[in-house]
Amino acid sequence: MKWTKEAKWALRSWLSVIAVVTLLILVSSPAFAAGTADVTVTATGKFVSITDNTTTYGFGSVAESSTTNTSLSLVLITNTSSVATNATISVTFNEWSSSGDNWTHSDSAAAANTAAMKAQSENVSAVWGTGDVFVKYTSPSQIITDVAAGSNWLYGLSLLAPTSFVDAYENTITVRITAYASS
Repeated sequence: MKWTKEAKWALRSWLSVIAVVTLLILVSSPAFAAGTADVTVTATGKFVSITDNTTTYGFGSVAESSTTNTSLSLVLITNTSSVATNATISVTFNEWSSSGDNWTHSDSAAAANTAAMKAQSENVSAVWGTGDVFVKYTSPSQIITDVAAGSNWLYGLSLLAPTSFVDAYENTITVRITAYASS
């Protein structure tokens, strides 16, 4: 049997149609592989931030061996974090700076030419001496815990003046509050 041109053309056309239909069926049919399942994952960082309303404070002239307290509401800290926070208090250096003879900073007691400081949160206790902590250089002291996001808290400072001075120059030190997310 000999194929005519028309028969070959018809056979090719039918084979083309069958091939196209087969491809369409395969593409539109579900795959014979395992199913899939997608999960959208999100995370929100624990943003920790605080602000204060007081950036400087001067105790003025202090006597040897004296203890001078500020108001317990001297500094207002606002927890602008997205989470509850705890806070520590410390000094940034182990020496007070001065134009004269610098005072040493003690983590526990005043001594000759050596000052110490305590701090207390009014939110912990409204009476000085019941809940105060030393303001340390070597290891920060916990001053308050579990402050809700958007909440405020207050604290004051207590200066334990040196037992003796070398000179009468003003001495300066920086107190730092560090907030971190509550667990």
